[in-house]
Amino acid sequence: MILSMSVRGPFKRSENGNFYCDIGRKRICLWTKDLNKAKEDVRQLCGIDLENKRKDIPREKLDLKESIKKYLFLRSSRTRSTQKNDRLSLNHLLRFLGNVQVKSIKTENIEEFKITKERMGHKKNGINSYLGHISAFFSWLLESGYIVKKPKIKKFYTGDPKIVYMTEEETTRLLETAKGYPKVYLPICLMYYTGMSRENAIGEFEIVQDRIVYRRGKKQRNIECQIGKNFWPIIAHLGQGKQKVFHGNPRYFSRIFSKVAKEANLPHISPHDIRHSFATILLKKGTPIEVVSKMLGHRDISTTLKYYAFVCPSLMKSAVDML
Repeated sequence: MILSMSVRGPFKRSENGNFYCDIGRKRICLWTKDLNKAKEDVRQLCGIDLENKRKDIPREKLDLKESIKKYLFLRSSRTRSTQKNDRLSLNHLLRFLGNVQVKSIKTENIEEFKITKERMGHKKNGINSYLGHISAFFSWLLESGYIVKKPKIKKFYTGDPKIVYMTEEETTRLLETAKGYPKVYLPICLMYYTGMSRENAIGEFEIVQDRIVYRRGKKQRNIECQIGKNFWPIIAHLGQGKQKVFHGNPRYFSRIFSKVAKEANLPHISPHDIRHSFATILLKKGTPIEVVSKMLGHRDISTTLKYYAFVCPSLMKSAVDML
């Protein structure tokens, strides 16, 4: 198997002096201040010579332990919790399968791993978490040329996802409390009035006349939201064009949000629950689910139904009662 990947941009230095580079859509942090060593590390780990930006290098055979080591190194720029869960999930797989060649791992091996974990008393949601991280690992192996075919990884069905949402009275209380925290007030308003996720609300967006436009998902699709009459006074001072209303990392935002939620007597609420509240309140007010789905940026209405089907029975009863 031959690897062919495009490399974007040269090596760059981070604030601590270590080098990093972008390969494809991935950022690789190299724990060295020596440029030559950084180039060699990338060549050894990714099979790419950055001196020649498109070079095909044959892949050697890899055992599971060595491939996990390389994968975790490449994921070193992810959050601590993601790195911890990657390591935990892959170590479970390594202990179960042993240090086998990655090319020899088949779908039936993953199924056996899944069933064995269930028999050992692991909860299905926990096993599904392991499988998600294992699936990402095999996607990297396939993309990097270490395997020819990715094993099929099927998670346990655990029923429709349960969401947490707020009532209108609770959202009003949250917004009033957030006014005392200027750093997060505007992002919280963006989530409530447009249905944005935390990532989008603290990232860049654009105000175009009476609409907010932002990019969402891996493919960076354009999502447009109308600015309502109650939201206009809050963001009118921003003007038109590109905007960014929060400067800091997501964890910093979440820490401040936790304080706001506790002060509003809503300690169980997370930032993403505002998005759920936005959709649920609109649906309960009779907004067509197709419209809500588009505002949330879902590519398929089935995704919206998956999360908000519990609202639909009451809507159907109201519709029938009108006859």
